[in-house]
Amino acid sequence: MNNLYSKQFENQLLKKLKDKRNEICAIAPQEMGFLTPLYKRLTARLKISPWKIFLPFSLFLSFLSQILLGHWSTKIVSVLQASF
Repeated sequence: MNNLYSKQFENQLLKKLKDKRNEICAIAPQEMGFLTPLYKRLTARLKISPWKIFLPFSLFLSFLSQILLGHWSTKIVSVLQASF
């Protein structure tokens, strides 16, 4: 009797899990209007090798901030570093 109840509970639980999985898989992809193709290309590259994009971008931003802000960029970084 106890084994039968356990099997029924297991079957119900499995059915709920399968239904939840199907519900999650049924979500439609996001549409961003005219930006959708660009978004898909960018995210595809980020999934494969994010460091190839983030490293040059961060280096560019750091050099740009050093050129634009000069010694103030060092002071801003020091303040931010001390507060975190």
